[in-house]
Amino acid sequence: MAPEERIPLSTLVSRGMSSLKSLIEILAGGTGTGTKEESIASASSHLERFRLWVGSLGAHRESGPKSLEYKLRDASLIRDHIVTLLKDLCDSIDRALSVTSTTETTPEGQDQPNFDEDINDELAELFYDDDQDAIHRPELDQALWRVGYAVDCLLRLSATIRHPAPHDQFRSRVGAEIIEAFQPLDKDHIHHKFIRLDESLIDRLAKAMARRRQYFKYREEHASRIAHGLEEGLRSDASEYTAAKTVISSLPGHLKDNTCNNTTSGPSDMADFYDMDIEARSQTSYAPTMAESGELHVPRLPREACNGPFKCPFCHMIIEITGDNKRHQWKYVTLSSIHPYKAP
Repeated sequence: MAPEERIPLSTLVSRGMSSLKSLIEILAGGTGTGTKEESIASASSHLERFRLWVGSLGAHRESGPKSLEYKLRDASLIRDHIVTLLKDLCDSIDRALSVTSTTETTPEGQDQPNFDEDINDELAELFYDDDQDAIHRPELDQALWRVGYAVDCLLRLSATIRHPAPHDQFRSRVGAEIIEAFQPLDKDHIHHKFIRLDESLIDRLAKAMARRRQYFKYREEHASRIAHGLEEGLRSDASEYTAAKTVISSLPGHLKDNTCNNTTSGPSDMADFYDMDIEARSQTSYAPTMAESGELHVPRLPREACNGPFKCPFCHMIIEITGDNKRHQWKYVTLSSIHPYKAP
């Protein structure tokens, strides 16, 4: 069985937005007052609230760090739930459009089919528990109610979307063999470094170190999988973006070519953070130990940081270091990615 095609969130959002606008235009162009005006007001309210949700989360963006797709890159469970809600929203709008078109084309005086008679009263009460007379609503009002309910659910998920739990990195089996391979080695390393440490704590630290290696492997594989086919896709779609001033890309241009000519130099104080002898990309130790001091040091800030957003060499995410104390921010980002003080 072929896997289900992954539908972009921006496609569903665009479809829902345009369909809702079309519904309002059809209702506004119809005849009659009273109920028609209430339907227009209800549909307009749903459109504004849906527009608020889309704009606040960047759901209309196809790609980029500010897009909803990027925010949910490691939270497929939340993304699937949002896709379901957006599909329900689009289906409800299409139903309202169908009812409106049927109403407009029905000759005056001709009886319309009563769909409410086919609805089980008990089931209807479950769907419309906030309205005792919901089963007697016109079909257009029922469709609009479903539209509003879907928008309500999306708005309630806003806080969860802004801080999604990275379920995918825990569900993924990428790098699972690393845990089995490195945990005994990490255990021996900790035992020799801290001879008097309790055995249970040694096991705990060894497990944490092995899982951290798995996390880095997952981030590397995830970034590689997302960027796969990027150049081919840009070449095949080049004709569509020839008139655009900015080429859409998931990575800044200066990250794709290490030999690019950086004509703009950064601030003079940034030179203190650069490692001119060792490139940040070639570092294999994420927390190198200085032989002369025995202390752990955060690697130097990558050179690409002065040019704007850059790819973190640890988590492989696009980040940006701004402000005056860039060294402090870089330490915070690095330690947040590595979690050096956390153990399961």
